[in-house]
Amino acid sequence: MHGFIPLSAHPDWQRPDAAARLRVFADAYGLDEAERRRTVPLLGRRTRSMHDFLRDQAARGVQPWAALWSEGHGDAWRSDAEYIEQRENQWTHALLAD
Repeated sequence: MHGFIPLSAHPDWQRPDAAARLRVFADAYGLDEAERRRTVPLLGRRTRSMHDFLRDQAARGVQPWAALWSEGHGDAWRSDAEYIEQRENQWTHALLAD
């Protein structure tokens, strides 16, 4: 969902209709209410896990992750995770509104 909506902190990638697009995505996959409720906390957690993966692999010097980390990809993933986490109520409302 992060990439398809997209859910990004970067102003060039942000969408004013992100919540509506998230709803369309969930509808298209036929998610029921329980699945939608479980999805919201996963949005930030999964995005943050990419940051953590890049950080850990870069610390070990594993390529291409170390290069991506040095180019700022870790910062982008962290910012996206924070953006998503700060808007969990918005995502919940979008997914559950009638």
